[in-house]
Amino acid sequence: MMHRFEKMHGLGNDFAVFDLRETPSDFDPALVAALADRHTGIGFDQMVLIGPSDMASIRVEIRNADGSPAEICGNALRCVGLLIGGELSVETGSGIARVVTTDDGVEVALPEPRIAPVDAQSLTPESCRMLSALLRAERAEPLWHVDVGNPHLVVLVDDIGAVDVANAGPILEHAPFFPDRINVAFARIASADRIDLRMWERGAGATRACGSGACAAAAAAIKAGLTGDHVTVDQLGGGLSVRWVRGEELTMVGHAAHVYSGRIEVRT
Repeated sequence: MMHRFEKMHGLGNDFAVFDLRETPSDFDPALVAALADRHTGIGFDQMVLIGPSDMASIRVEIRNADGSPAEICGNALRCVGLLIGGELSVETGSGIARVVTTDDGVEVALPEPRIAPVDAQSLTPESCRMLSALLRAERAEPLWHVDVGNPHLVVLVDDIGAVDVANAGPILEHAPFFPDRINVAFARIASADRIDLRMWERGAGATRACGSGACAAAAAAIKAGLTGDHVTVDQLGGGLSVRWVRGEELTMVGHAAHVYSGRIEVRT
């Protein structure tokens, strides 16, 4: 079957977006991984599948580059908002998100995050050795488990440039303490309203930006009292504005971009 897709990105975190509301199709993990290949496929960090929903404006399903599913993706939701426009309620794998497109960018509202500190000793010895040079020595709680619809381990570090994301990321992603694997957010508190972030995404690897990771890092910093309730999270691809007041939903605002439209024959 021939499918149209849109190549889009949010701060360099790139997607192939398929609108399947009128043409339902099944993409198995092997097919997703083949299409994600940057040499022989389309090339993307995640595939985004838009479908109909009985409880919201649309349903969005996310597939990582390795073919595994992701519950939610903040940058993908901004891209979908840009593509469709207006105000949307979006059914995701972890509930309903609100997406609003304005002249200032695309805002995504997520339910209040769930946050808990993580004891470094609960991780593997290899993880502890790797983390020892990175953790904020002056803080008793440098590791946080944050669920913003998908799970993140937020690691607060003193020197973001010292983080070897390609080595540290997969060690923590696959730590037995996280049986379903986990996204890893390495965050430096630059000031009371600014965070530097580097991401290792579960099933996709190192990416230039992660919307949910930015939300998780901001939530952990706010919970720990290290920042105010409105911060800019700077990543390799650019900055996202995140606001969270305890007891309320979390909002993220940033830009998205359409790169090109394409068509591909998909054999399922």
